[in-house]
Amino acid sequence: YIKGFVVLESPAPLDVTAVYTAAKPRSFLSPQRVVSVDVEQIAERKLEPPPVKPGDGCPDLVVSDIADSPKVNCPTGAGSCVTTVKFTVSNIGTADAGPFNIRIAIDPGVVLNQFVPGGLPAGASATFTLSTPPGGNCYNPDCTVTIAVDDTNVVEECKEDNNRTSETTPG
Repeated sequence: YIKGFVVLESPAPLDVTAVYTAAKPRSFLSPQRVVSVDVEQIAERKLEPPPVKPGDGCPDLVVSDIADSPKVNCPTGAGSCVTTVKFTVSNIGTADAGPFNIRIAIDPGVVLNQFVPGGLPAGASATFTLSTPPGGNCYNPDCTVTIAVDDTNVVEECKEDNNRTSETTPG
């Protein structure tokens, strides 16, 4: 017979059922028969991440606030409308973030980019105000703003799934 074991690792809890059978060796004269069947339940073992040491760590960029509602100004009529969005980006990680890009999508189909060449230190926040070119009236009838920090994934972060937020303001 064969002896062995299997190790399963997963970031989420698993219910695993395993059945194994042992048999006497088969020969010409005796039929194969089951000698034993064992089922064992093993308690879940949780792996803890290693503690963060000073000097270690990673940045974690998030959009922490979209201030107020997007503002629209149409100084000379419909074709001159400009939408202005004010928002705050924070580095909630334990290490400085290097240079990164911010992508702002304002419906219907206006995309703005803001490059942050100096990055953002750990624990710091920065507020940005961006405006569309003329003709960028977001309200049609509502205004949806989607902001993605480090949208090109240049910065290696602790969490990559919290870099985007959307907010819709009724028109």
